[in-house]
Amino acid sequence: MKAAEVLLKLKGSSAVARNLNYILSRCKTSDEIDQVLDLLGSINPIVSIQMILQYKTYVPENRVFKFVRFGLMKKHSETNEEMSKRKSAISSDVCDHVADFMQTNLLIALGKHKVGKVYIDDKMRRIALPLQEGTSSSGFGILPRGSRLPMPEGKKIRCFTYWEKVDDIDLSAFGIDEEGNVIEFSWRTAWRSAASDAIVYSGDETSGYYGGSEYFDISLDAFRAEYPKVRYIVLADNVYSGIDFDKCFCRAGYMIRAEEDSGEVYEPKTVSSAYTIDAKTTYAILFAIDLNTNEIVWLNLGMYGRKQVAGEDDIRFVLPYFDILSIASIYELFAAKAETIVTNPEEADIIVSDEMFEGIRDDQVQIHSYDYEKLFTHLN
Repeated sequence: MKAAEVLLKLKGSSAVARNLNYILSRCKTSDEIDQVLDLLGSINPIVSIQMILQYKTYVPENRVFKFVRFGLMKKHSETNEEMSKRKSAISSDVCDHVADFMQTNLLIALGKHKVGKVYIDDKMRRIALPLQEGTSSSGFGILPRGSRLPMPEGKKIRCFTYWEKVDDIDLSAFGIDEEGNVIEFSWRTAWRSAASDAIVYSGDETSGYYGGSEYFDISLDAFRAEYPKVRYIVLADNVYSGIDFDKCFCRAGYMIRAEEDSGEVYEPKTVSSAYTIDAKTTYAILFAIDLNTNEIVWLNLGMYGRKQVAGEDDIRFVLPYFDILSIASIYELFAAKAETIVTNPEEADIIVSDEMFEGIRDDQVQIHSYDYEKLFTHLN
């Protein structure tokens, strides 16, 4: 405790926050933990949310550290040797205690600056707050990471990629179960599931295109039956030709297929539920399918590095993004900041919705899910 107080005096509360795991690992009682947490004082809401995510997803072994710079994510998985030398191990109970403390402080901080009457579209419960967004894509990919979209009804979902100005881009899929076990589906492993209707891989489709296309057709019911433990299917793109996405043209997305050979037009370049990947990397993680909730989970991660082949990376680091809405939805942000939540947009000072409203008055403000600057203003 004395060491924490000295750190606070010499370098401020941010230094205590940066060394929090180390300090907490020396605490013997819950009272000592609370005393240390009280030294943090007022924490920026964005930092609070990031710390809540950190402690809710903390694992005692082989942690994964993530950093974002210039729109690309770099990560480091802790080795066994590094783990053996760690001096800041904390228990899951301590993590839960810290996360609850941060959550309470976050709501208090957001509630200090009320913004009047607010209308909040209920759909904003499924849109995450932008915390580490880069410019790794354009078009449909403007949703903040961790946001969820209801999956349209249909027999099959086709997850696809399309490219021009490059020889080959590979689409891959990874099934992840609740315990973190991974199954790879790609051109390298397609033979394993070739006799199954659960997930069908197209291979390179180059006929009729200026470039090429690949897709997976996934029969959701059949997939659940064949892989009952899998909770998520994560889609990723790798530029096998070795040039960055921003040096070619690449789109990726999904569409619903009712039946095979039904005459439905497959034109990947124009599908509305697609976006352009323009990251300065050869490796991008696109989106995921939550098989339990029938939702698309938006990931949109441009990854730092030169990975040209699927399966060379441990995809499990994306798991925390699947739970981000329990902490950081746009709805919860404005619910905490509103003096009054109104059900009629005409009565509101602030309208939080992606819907189009006619006749918005000069004294009203509308905030969309893609208005990152406005959202950051309210977060700060």
